[in-house]
Amino acid sequence: DLDHVTIEYAGRDDGVSLNYTGVEIHSSDVRLSHATIRHSGGTGVYATGSGNVVLDSTTITGCTRYGVYAGGSITLTNSLIGDSGDYPLRIASKDIGASVFAENTFTGNTPDAVLVIGATLTGGHAWSPWLASYPLHLDWLQVGSAGTLTLPAGIGLHFDGDGEFGVDGTLTALGTENQPITMTANSDAPVPAFWNGLYFNSGSAGNLDHVTVEYAGRNDGVSLNYTGVEIHSSDVRLSHAIIRNCGGTGVYTTGDGDVTLQSITVTGCSRYGVYAGGAITLTDSLISDNADYALRIPAASIGSSELAGNTFSGNSPDAVLVPGGNLDGTHVWPASLAQYPVHLDWLTVASDAGLTLPPGVVLYMGEHKFLKAYGALLARGTPTMPITLTVNSPAPLAGSWQGLSLYGNSSGVLEYVTLEYAGDNDYSLPPSQT
Repeated sequence: DLDHVTIEYAGRDDGVSLNYTGVEIHSSDVRLSHATIRHSGGTGVYATGSGNVVLDSTTITGCTRYGVYAGGSITLTNSLIGDSGDYPLRIASKDIGASVFAENTFTGNTPDAVLVIGATLTGGHAWSPWLASYPLHLDWLQVGSAGTLTLPAGIGLHFDGDGEFGVDGTLTALGTENQPITMTANSDAPVPAFWNGLYFNSGSAGNLDHVTVEYAGRNDGVSLNYTGVEIHSSDVRLSHAIIRNCGGTGVYTTGDGDVTLQSITVTGCSRYGVYAGGAITLTDSLISDNADYALRIPAASIGSSELAGNTFSGNSPDAVLVPGGNLDGTHVWPASLAQYPVHLDWLTVASDAGLTLPPGVVLYMGEHKFLKAYGALLARGTPTMPITLTVNSPAPLAGSWQGLSLYGNSSGVLEYVTLEYAGDNDYSLPPSQT
C-alpha cells in the first residue's frame, strides 16, 4: 500500500526483464494512491497476473513506453497519464469488463487512446462508460458463443487494417443521439474497405441503437461479401444506425434469422446498400449513394418481409433487385413494394403456389425473360394504382421480354394491369401460347 510515493528515473534494462518499468507488479495485491511515476526508461506501471491492482489519483508521466501496461484486470481512477512515448493504457479486451475506470485524464501520449489487445470473450462483459472518453484501438475482437458484451454509449472502436469484430454470442450496443457508438478505421486518413467489418455469425444475437459502422468491407480473404455489417442466421436489430463508406455492401444478411433494420442510413458503399438473403424488416430507412441497387432480395422472401417507409436516393439504381426464382407456397407481396421500382429478372409460380401483387407495383422484367404461372396469380390494381409489367431496358421495344404466361390448371385475376413491350419469341412454347 503506497501513498504519496514518487518513483522516478527507473526502468533500466537489467538484462533479465524485458519490461523496463518504474513499478512492476506480478500477481500481487498493490495499491498506489497519490503517487507519481515519472521518467521511466520503459513503461510506468506494468501489472500482470491475478492480483488486485489499484491505481488511484496517480500521475504517470514522461515514460518512454506505455503509461500503464495491464496484463489483467485493474482499477485505474482519478489519475493523470501524460507524455508517454506509447499508449497511456494497454489492456486485453477480456480484462476490460472486470476492470474499473473512472475520471482519468490522458494527455500528450502517443497516442491519447487505449490499446486493446484482441481476445475471444466468454461469460458476461459490460465495458465501463468511462471508456467513451478516449478512442479504443483494436486489432480484433470476438464475442464467443457463450459470451455477452455490452458497450457503453459514446464509445469509439478503431480497428486496424486487418481488424474485425466478430460475434458468436450476444452484442448489446445502445448508443444515444448525442452519444452514438462508433466502429471505424484506426487511421487519420480512412478510406472505404480499411477494416473487415462487424460479423454476426450463425446463432448469434445483437441489439444496436445509434451505432455508426464506417470504412469497413475489406477483403479478408475468407468472406466474399466485403460488407460493413454481415449477418448470418442471427437475430439482430439495428435502429438509428449509420452504415457508410464501405468497400462492398452496407448490410449483408443471409439465412433464417430475425433481422430488423429500422430508421437506419446506408450510404456511400461500393456495392448494394442492403443485400437480403432471406426475409427482412427494413423500415423508415435511407439507402443512398451506393454503387449498386439500394436493396437486393429474393422473390421468395418478399412476402414475409416488411419494406415500408424507406427512401432510396442516388443509388445505381434506386430500385429493388429481385433475382430470378421459383415460388412455392403462398406469397402476398406487401403494399409497400409499390413505393419502389422492382427489377425482376424472371419468375415462375409453381403449380401449388400463389402470388398476389399489390396495387401500384411496377415490375421491370429482364430482357428476353418471363413471368410464368402454373399456380395462382392475383394482380388487382386500381384505376389510380395500376399494376405494370414492363421491361427493364433504357430503350424498350416491342418484344423485349417474353411476357406473362399462364399454364395448365393455373388461375389468374388481372384487373387494372398494364403489360407492355412483351412478345419476345419463346422457343419453348407453341406460337399460340406466346
